[in-house]
Amino acid sequence: TPDGPLAEWKAKARVADPVSNANDRKLLAGHAELPGLAGGKILFLITPGPMNNPAFDWAYWSRIAGAPPFFTLTFREQLVMPIDLKAKFGVSQMDYQKRKVLLIHAPSEFTFHQMAGMVEFTGEFGLLDTAWEGPKQSSGAVFEIEQVLGDGTAKKIFSRALYPASVPGDRGVQSFKVTLPPAAGARLRLTTHAADPNNNSFNYTFWHGLAIGEFPAHLTFETQEIASLHSEAINGIAYLDELGATVLFAHAPSQIIFPLPPHAKRLKGTMGLIHGAYTDKGQTEGAVFVVEAETPEGVRRELFRRYLNPRDVPADRGAVPFSVDLPVIPNGRLILRTESAPSGNLNSAWSFWGKLQLTR
Repeated sequence: TPDGPLAEWKAKARVADPVSNANDRKLLAGHAELPGLAGGKILFLITPGPMNNPAFDWAYWSRIAGAPPFFTLTFREQLVMPIDLKAKFGVSQMDYQKRKVLLIHAPSEFTFHQMAGMVEFTGEFGLLDTAWEGPKQSSGAVFEIEQVLGDGTAKKIFSRALYPASVPGDRGVQSFKVTLPPAAGARLRLTTHAADPNNNSFNYTFWHGLAIGEFPAHLTFETQEIASLHSEAINGIAYLDELGATVLFAHAPSQIIFPLPPHAKRLKGTMGLIHGAYTDKGQTEGAVFVVEAETPEGVRRELFRRYLNPRDVPADRGAVPFSVDLPVIPNGRLILRTESAPSGNLNSAWSFWGKLQLTR
């Protein structure tokens, strides 16, 4: 507190024990919400473990950053802060319909980096009730999300105008869900502006619950469907139809990580390149397919590698079957990757996986 004594409050306490817990043998990440305490200080404490033995407690902090929590979105359970914020009439946090929303009166603009793996963007938005109740009312506001490419080109991926004074369905909390096109080095820009360029009064616009999820890949193990832990393909990832079969398209380079069930002994499925990559004008040089297993400590072991070149090798065309024996790794992970052809050429490297199945 400003006058010295510690407040009866603790932001975050975490015991890190890398000797007995393999998950602690890496850079740990987390965040904590801070109480409103004007003029106060934040103390970062590192103490010996439960045995009270400080020997070899070579601990450290890294990348500490603070920001109002309502300026952020979540991705992979971490807070992502904006790289730019423009709010002519200020920003504040408000209680509204059992939520703490970000009130950012139009016109406004804030921008985030689009990180590799970001696919599904969800959140809520709207105008406070005071924008349309009473004799003086908002003439409406427009909410937009744009993807800004490295060259500055902006592509609109979401746009919605709300007129709560005249349209009852536009009142209260609205929601959005959009798929982000893959684009290396892109930014995501969220804006609000008046629907009527000549009247920006009472445009009490807000955003809430901004979150971005990864693409959810799946494989099967007996009767279970196992979802991926992590997926990344900067040039595109999606389920699509390939000559009548549903395949997991993951343009090289890509990486998809699954949990490795303890009783799984074999992975089988198909792999290949989309037929358009090597027919008509397609001139792919192919792609490399890799399967790896990873220990909880992060040590990887390559189990399978194959280069497919369907343009020049007819046997490499279509869905090519594969089968891989799996090691027993408690709490391990299974990693499927695609790489460029040995030449490094990624043109039309439209790689895919299909019928992924684990067996005993």
